[in-house]
Amino acid sequence: AVLTVLLVALLLPLAQGSAWGWSSARTLGLLAGFGVLAVAFVLLELRTRRPLVDIRATARKPIVLTNVATLMFGFTIFVSLIGTASYVEAPRRTGYGFDSSITVAGLCLLPAGLLMLLLAPAAARLIVSIGAHRTLTIGAVIVALAWVQRIGVTSSIWYVVLGNTLVGAGTGIAYAAMPALINHYSPASELAAANGLNALSRTVGSSLASAIGASLLTLSTVTVAGIVLPSLTAYRALFGICAAAAASAAVIALFIRPGADPG
Repeated sequence: AVLTVLLVALLLPLAQGSAWGWSSARTLGLLAGFGVLAVAFVLLELRTRRPLVDIRATARKPIVLTNVATLMFGFTIFVSLIGTASYVEAPRRTGYGFDSSITVAGLCLLPAGLLMLLLAPAAARLIVSIGAHRTLTIGAVIVALAWVQRIGVTSSIWYVVLGNTLVGAGTGIAYAAMPALINHYSPASELAAANGLNALSRTVGSSLASAIGASLLTLSTVTVAGIVLPSLTAYRALFGICAAAAASAAVIALFIRPGADPG
């Protein structure tokens, strides 16, 4: 019950912060409530003989680093979804859009999903041959480079498809490595809880992408036929944050040392 309430207190203001206002009483009150409940939940779990989440196990350095990297990937993959469809559907008069239909926007996203599926066997072989932590680093580097390409090349819709597809490829490789890391460094009795916490980190990353993306895309706008739309500068700023998040995940993965005993 405490975990449910604290997650609502975190995710609801992240989702509604742009509409409510980041300095509104509801937003700040819920975030403050999350902080209090998070401390209470940790203390409760530490005092419980059979905790829902073993804080001591999940606080191991490799688990924490993997969850932080997962949060970064959750951020970047969500931006690739919302930042590609709206981007290609925007009018050409914005300076970046392609006046595409919803169908075309969906097709632009399709190759990324397919490549994530097709790369799963290759990612598994990489994990066996070079280790899950290095595989995670490779995936993060690919994603970072893809976002740099999205920032610099905007002249053709095919460059958008290429960048988004590379994001999907790198994410697919990284997503294969994350459960391998979690399972290796968690005791057998804690595998379900550890993987659940990892999935939660991904959800929090997606929520942060929604909140930060909505705020950034309204800071710099252009008006086309009386409709206010995000500017190319706003998109580039958001893509730059994604590149930085992926690069950070790559660095974080380097500090996940192989061979540690999960206990």
